[in-house]
Amino acid sequence: MNAILAFAIVTALVLIDSATAEAAPSLRLLTIEGRDEGPEPVPAVFGNSVQGFDVEIAGVNASGASLHATPFQVASGMTMPLGPDLDLMDGLTLTDAAPQKVHITLKIPAVSRKAMIVYRLSIVAKAAAPSPIGEFTLEVFPASLTTDLADMLRGYPNASPLVVVFGTGHQVRPVLTALHVPFQEGGLSVPSHFEVGRFYFGELEKDEQFQQARDRAAGARLVILSPDDRLPPGVYSEQSPSCILIHVTSPLLDHFDADPRKQLALIKIVRLLSAFVPTPTGEPNP
Repeated sequence: MNAILAFAIVTALVLIDSATAEAAPSLRLLTIEGRDEGPEPVPAVFGNSVQGFDVEIAGVNASGASLHATPFQVASGMTMPLGPDLDLMDGLTLTDAAPQKVHITLKIPAVSRKAMIVYRLSIVAKAAAPSPIGEFTLEVFPASLTTDLADMLRGYPNASPLVVVFGTGHQVRPVLTALHVPFQEGGLSVPSHFEVGRFYFGELEKDEQFQQARDRAAGARLVILSPDDRLPPGVYSEQSPSCILIHVTSPLLDHFDADPRKQLALIKIVRLLSAFVPTPTGEPNP
């Protein structure tokens, strides 16, 4: 009898502990405004910007409360406060019956170099101390990253455009235009030859066009943006003494203006193009 009673007490305590754990406040970052895909484990944003986020709050009962965020910068294993709390929202009503989606807007501080910033959210009810909900971390990049990229692609003043764009895609041209980078229009098909010293960006939709570009790539510094079912999404580099061909199979230009990691990836690609010096091989391939 005592054993049965002891088992019942332990079971009850386990159930109470489980219920308490399920009711604990929690926070989850759902989406970043302006991006279709869900957030990465540590999303990247630009500093000195205003960014919207959708978060999911669970395990909180509150009526007419305020939502606050406390920013911290993480550096060398230390966490340092970044000024006063941010008042995100007033008059907020939440229930722990089910998780609720809340849209928040954060002013991201300016940074001179890449930084990790933690935002710790809390609920402040009337005449009560702040109640922590959870936190999320952002990787913040300097806004000058975009300027650096544009400068690398502009070439020399009063010279012919450094960049030549060809192909049937619809992303490279708007991206360069938004960056105020001049470019030469190379048409919808693959050029018959490539000039040494120019950067060629091609958006191709057909496998045979990709093969044409590869066959004619002598002397070229060439970037091809083309999905390939045979390859995982990514960036692939082929280099020979006479040319460099970089094949991008990932959606590198989606939400390009708001994603510093994608801009940084393109900067690395341009650096590869700039560092390559082709070895003359005679006349271009027909």
